[in-house]
Amino acid sequence: WVNIPVGLIAIVLVSRFIPESRAEVQRRLDLVAQLLVILMLGSLIYAIIEGAASDWREPGIRALFGLAAVALLVLVRWELRRTDPLIDPRSFRNVPFTGAVLTGICSFGCLGGFLFLSTIYLQEARGLSAVHAGLHMLPAAAAMAICPLPAAWLAARRGLWLPISLGGLALMLSMIAMSRLTETSGEFSLIAAFTMFGIGLGMVDGQISHAAVSAMPSSQAGLA
Repeated sequence: WVNIPVGLIAIVLVSRFIPESRAEVQRRLDLVAQLLVILMLGSLIYAIIEGAASDWREPGIRALFGLAAVALLVLVRWELRRTDPLIDPRSFRNVPFTGAVLTGICSFGCLGGFLFLSTIYLQEARGLSAVHAGLHMLPAAAAMAICPLPAAWLAARRGLWLPISLGGLALMLSMIAMSRLTETSGEFSLIAAFTMFGIGLGMVDGQISHAAVSAMPSSQAGLA
């Protein structure tokens, strides 16, 4: 429930302080591309979930993976012919932009795995209540909230590469540490691994957005 007031406050603040797009021309709605993206991601995610639960060799699972691949190919061909595409495939020729996107995919893949598996580990393997499991994850959340500020400070003085590299290193070390946790691992090891994860994601999060946006023209900041 805490997300509801936060979301409402964000809506008010964005409408009050965030300017409209700097694009000189209003982009048209690319409905076909949106439907293709939904089809691609929906098929892919459903195939991954159901394939892991049943059998990867089932014809239905293979068909879903094939459908996702076809939707991606059609999406790329469609977008290359559009004057105002939803996602311009040519943007990925920009190495800093593509690097930021790939870093973002890996980082938030780590976050999804962390939130899901840590909850199961704390409650099922260690037998903690939901409240105590949440308290054990607070250090990670606090680090995620605090670390974007020093990351921005480092980026302003040394460039984006430093906070992103340090954040990626912290994420890697935290994942190695968490992979070694057992039911009887000490509290210090647990909290240290979680905190390091929060530091890594906090260092990377805002800076990959900055890297992606700064690599593109200002008129395409929203797309980036």
